[in-house]
Amino acid sequence: MIYVLAGGKSTRMKDADKAHMNFINNRTILGYILNNLTKYFSSEKVKLVVKDKSDFLAYQKKYRVEIIEDLLDAGPLGGIYSGLKHSTSAKNFFTGCDMPFLQPDLIDWMLANCQHDILIPRQNSHLEPLAAVYQKSCLAPIRRTLDRGSRKILDFFPEVEVEYLEKDRIQKIFPFNYHFYNINNKRDYQFALSEIIPLIEEI
Repeated sequence: MIYVLAGGKSTRMKDADKAHMNFINNRTILGYILNNLTKYFSSEKVKLVVKDKSDFLAYQKKYRVEIIEDLLDAGPLGGIYSGLKHSTSAKNFFTGCDMPFLQPDLIDWMLANCQHDILIPRQNSHLEPLAAVYQKSCLAPIRRTLDRGSRKILDFFPEVEVEYLEKDRIQKIFPFNYHFYNINNKRDYQFALSEIIPLIEEI
């Protein structure tokens, strides 16, 4: 399963809701992500994890994806917990609504090649916890971490087996510089529109 977490607060976007911001071809950022995912995977494999379903019903109707309401108000870690709790699959890929250029074939490859509890991209010491595969086996360790009052995704990693996927290896298999480009602020948003989208349209 592929879960897109779309319930975060966009504090660095000056109150703009990243998920619903207009992006390209009359699609929002979230719409762009869902369009790419549902063209590659079946709609049944793509899920949205949100705080309030009523804000995302248009996406459900257009892309025929299931909406899962976040069970906990615990940030991205709570969203991962809610997705895993819902999932009937052993392997699940989680991403956010602010990383629009993750290529579906990379996601598919990561799901197929995950042999441990987690498969997560890494470059030096920087990890991508919202572009990673989490097995259902992570559910109990996440619950324990949340019960201790922690909301940091990495805090439950010591309790599970983590496999690190070096970004250099990803680049060799899937050559593209912006898989993990994250839209955190207006400058990132403008760069995505002016510099990255034209590159994708040329491919």
